[in-house]
Amino acid sequence: MKSAGLGVELQDVFRDRTIAKLVAGGRESRPERAVEPFELIGSADRARLPDGIEDAYPVSGTQASMLYHAMMAEGAGFYHNTVSMRLRGPLEEKAFRQAVSDTIARHPTFRTSFALNGYSEPLQLVHKAIELPVRIVDLRGHTDCAQRAEIDALVADERSNELDIGKAPVIRVTVQRLTDDEFQVTISENHIILDGWSWSSSFAEIFERQQALISGDAGYADRWPQVGVKVADFVGLERDAANDPAAERFWKSELADITPRHVADLRPAGKPVVLRRHVPIDAATSRRLREIAASHGVTLKSIAAAVHLRVLAEVEDTGHPLTGMLFHGRPESAGGDQVRGLFWNVLPIGVDVAGRRWIDLAASVLDAERRLLPHRRVPLSRIQRWHGRAELFDVGFNYVSFHRYNQMYRDGVLEFLDYHPESRENSHYALMATYSIDPPDYELGLLLAYDADRVSGERIAKIAEMYAAGMRRFAASPESDHDLCSVASDL
Repeated sequence: MKSAGLGVELQDVFRDRTIAKLVAGGRESRPERAVEPFELIGSADRARLPDGIEDAYPVSGTQASMLYHAMMAEGAGFYHNTVSMRLRGPLEEKAFRQAVSDTIARHPTFRTSFALNGYSEPLQLVHKAIELPVRIVDLRGHTDCAQRAEIDALVADERSNELDIGKAPVIRVTVQRLTDDEFQVTISENHIILDGWSWSSSFAEIFERQQALISGDAGYADRWPQVGVKVADFVGLERDAANDPAAERFWKSELADITPRHVADLRPAGKPVVLRRHVPIDAATSRRLREIAASHGVTLKSIAAAVHLRVLAEVEDTGHPLTGMLFHGRPESAGGDQVRGLFWNVLPIGVDVAGRRWIDLAASVLDAERRLLPHRRVPLSRIQRWHGRAELFDVGFNYVSFHRYNQMYRDGVLEFLDYHPESRENSHYALMATYSIDPPDYELGLLLAYDADRVSGERIAKIAEMYAAGMRRFAASPESDHDLCSVASDL
């Protein structure tokens, strides 16, 4: 809509939610400013750059936070992600390597290293060229048992060997051929180069490129045009937001009466261990919640967040629970949906839960999201500084449904078979609740990742049961008062 001259922002989409309302309320478009190469660093830093660098700019607030927590808990694997999955479909080595190479050339985040020292501030350095991070292993002559052992050994090795962020690329890709049409793909990367949207979109692009190369697609060169938006544009927008007086007033007012509480019930020994627990949500409940969202003008995400906050209210014994919620801040100019990198921010969000119907709680969450959107790019570290607190929450909430990823499977480019059970995406939070819509069923799922050094097994078991009960209750009776009895009362 911006390309048509309408000044529609993300918060407008959340508020109006129909094309007619967006057009009626549209303003004259004001394009976001594009950052020129090297614009965000000083001349002294630029003079120190090594040869072969096409751009350099500071790390973002979220990247800085990730790097800090990873360094403070060395060996815990914070933000060192490994995803391993079994797939069915074509795999042609030459075409696959070319697809990866072309994807890396199109997206500078894959050619980025990080310099934490030697400059006036930590920088991201974009290299003109890098070595292809791909390894292909043929296991077709092995037994099923031997193949599984090889896959397990690879995943264990990937989990224990973190990437050197000072050398690009900060990603590794290994493909293990199992049969003529089945293979295991294992990808390790540091979270500082990719958010979930970027990861899933890049994964889809690689295999769609491979398919086009195998089929001899004459339009290959034009199908993936260069992306005009850059990670540096986001860094510039974030810095503008951090210095915006209106944003400072908003966040100080928003958090004025907040008293931070914590879900952790253990005194940490300083040895984080991130464990995972799946919360069962049956298909009928998932489908019913979709129907409720559509009929009541809320979203499935806001319903999930409502249950999340209701559980926290009871666990933390408060009427105004606070959680960290992931918001994306990618540029909204043309090409913003194609740029790859880390564009999200974790923001404090909370609502009053007392005396409300389930559906009213979801509506309140949606209203809170809308309220925060104009100021979503302010780094959490700046918000905490304004509030005078080092930590506002130890619980995170995320909701993911990556349409490009899922569309690739639906289009038959590949068939998803399963995830390796040791796939990991560890954060530093005591508890991270991630709701997702994943193949093969595309129903709502919930994964709790928790630090066993801070949250006891007994506590997480009770919390998981409370989430499951809350989802069932919301689905069964969205108009009922959630406050009539404890979420744990039917456990």
